[in-house]
Amino acid sequence: MKKAFIYTPPRLAYASHSISKYALQQKVCPINPYLNFGDLMNTLSEETRLAEISLLEICDELWAFKINSRDTKARRFEDFARKNEIRVRQFKISGDAKDIWELK
Repeated sequence: MKKAFIYTPPRLAYASHSISKYALQQKVCPINPYLNFGDLMNTLSEETRLAEISLLEICDELWAFKINSRDTKARRFEDFARKNEIRVRQFKISGDAKDIWELK
């Protein structure tokens, strides 16, 4: 089973369970930092950032859920993934977290 690192900005943290459920329905194992680290994600500590990169390194894909194109953290993850030959996929999610679609 492929593993996907799930990137969501803090404003979409509420959708973590819905996104992970969607990934499982796609036969992909979700690696979702908000579910792994919970409130620690809000600390933005160096340890948390290193842990996120460590998780991304073991994944086959990066699934990026961005709110806008100015999301610098998403860009850093995308750059890291591309440099390490990890496939980058971009998604959108509805406000109620019921609908998810991939951007092409």
